[in-house]
Formats: sequence, C-alpha cells, structure tokens
Amino acid sequence: HVYTQTPSTSVVDGVVSMPVRGDTWVCEASLWSEWVTVGKIAAVTRSKVFSMHADKLWTLVKEAPSVRKISTTYARNFHKQLTMATPPLGDYPTDLYVPHTSVADLLSSQVEIELVESSGGSDHHCGMSFQQKQALIQELEAEKCCVHLDKDHHLLRTVLMAILSLVRFDGRRLVELGRWEGGAGASAILKPCCKLPGTKRRRGEAPASAIQRLLKDDLGGLSPHIRMAAVRCETDQATSPKYGCETVYHKIVQEASLYDAVIEGNERILKARLCDTDRESLSVEVECLGTITDQDVFMIQDRTRVPVFFSW
Repeated sequence: HVYTQTPSTSVVDGVVSMPVRGDTWVCEASLWSEWVTVGKIAAVTRSKVFSMHADKLWTLVKEAPSVRKISTTYARNFHKQLTMATPPLGDYPTDLYVPHTSVADLLSSQVEIELVESSGGSDHHCGMSFQQKQALIQELEAEKCCVHLDKDHHLLRTVLMAILSLVRFDGRRLVELGRWEGGAGASAILKPCCKLPGTKRRRGEAPASAIQRLLKDDLGGLSPHIRMAAVRCETDQATSPKYGCETVYHKIVQEASLYDAVIEGNERILKARLCDTDRESLSVEVECLGTITDQDVFMIQDRTRVPVFFSW
C-alpha cells in the first residue's frame, strides 16, 4: 500500500509517497482529537482494514476503571504531542505518524512496572530470572525503556535511542571503544564496546533534546565544533541478554560533521590528535584478521567523571 501527501492537503513542497506496512495505525489521531486527514492511501494488493469508532471505544473503556486510567493518560499525552508537532520541535504530523507518540513517550512507567511484577518470576510470559526482572524494573523507574505484552502475551521491551554519527574531515566516524565501570580504584573494570556514541531517550524526551544531552554529558569538549545535518530512523529487534526478553530498538540517528577541531594530548588523554598528520599509521599483518592499523585512542570524561574511550 502507498500513502501519498500533496501540497493541497499537507505542508509539503511536492508530492510525497511512502509505503505502508501491515499492522500500521492509520489516523490514530482521530481517536484522541478532532483530526482532518492530510493524505490518501491506495491499496496495491488485497487487504483487510479494521476500523474503530472513537465514541464506542470510550464507551467500552469507561466500563473498566483500570483501563480507563491508562487510556486517559495515553490520550492526554498523545494530544499534547500532537499539538506540539511543529518545526522546530518536531516534524508535522501525518495520518501515519505523530512524533514522540510511542508507548514509552506517553504512558507512566508505573503501569509497566506493575506489568513486569505480575508476569511471574521465570514463567512462560518471558523466561526472565528474578535478577533480570529487578534490573528491568530499575530501568523502567529511570524511564529509559517501556514494556508491553506482544500478541503471544510475552513481555516486549522497547528502547528509544538517540545516536550520533559524527564524521570528521577524512570521512572517519567517531566510535566509542569502552568505558570504566565499577567506580575508582582496583575494583574498576574497562567494559569494551564498538558502537557509535548514543544515549537512551528518556520518557517523553524529544530526539533533538536527547542528542543535545549526549553532547553535553559525554562529548562536551567537542560540541562547539559539531555541525548537525540530516536525521534518519532505524529499527532493530533482538533478545536482550541483560534483561532476558525480546527488545525493539527505535533509533534516531543524527548525522553530523566535525570542523575546526584539533585536541592536543594532556594528562587525561591517552593519545589525542583528531587531525593527525605528523606521523604515518603503522600497519601489522595478522593472518586471521588481516591488516591491523595502529589507531589513536582518546579519552573524554562524562558528566559523572567516568572515563570514556573513543577513536576515529
């Protein structure tokens, strides 16, 4: 199926079309507001459409006090995000998408904590251990994820991510290699990783705000030299080994470039020259890995003064 917007009904410069996946909500905004459609959908294959009447929905919701409480919270927060969905706070809403209206953005974490607590210790709902359940509850209390039951009544965790894809003058991207964990002293350990800098969005936090928080908390020294560019969306799904449940990762990837920045080494930086033209890279040939290139690694302390290691 194809969804199309035109300048006569939407704030677009020309005709804009996009595919519509199965299980997609169409005009959900009409359940929580006085909504006027801003586009058209054309079916290209045989399909089924299930419609829902807003007034009849609320008649049913009122019969269950617990459901009414959740639905009222969801509706109010959805309407708030709908009315705020104008640049520069966010994109204009469409019949298929209203910015920042995922379950994690709209519902209270306490509702989901009760859902996790009622799912049982390590039963058929999710196969989680007691420790994994407690860790998930702590993450919900910190408002860094949300959970709900999927169609098979298993717990499904959703995480909203804000990722920074930072490119310097030679096309290399900034990659986080690891950070110290466990405090200071002999008890501290270096937890390795290989990923783009990122942060979990807090409940109700706009992607742009999450990126600014990431720059301030983890990349403070670089932020004055970063120029923002386009934004893209990605979605991944995998089983989380830490929490023992299936997890969907909704990622907002902010493209950016670095300019006019040369960081010299000091006592807190292992080896830090973002623009290194003073020496040639040393290469080592390893049979099972190929060529290993000597690479500078530099350290930036985050807002809690935890050392975080990066490279290009």
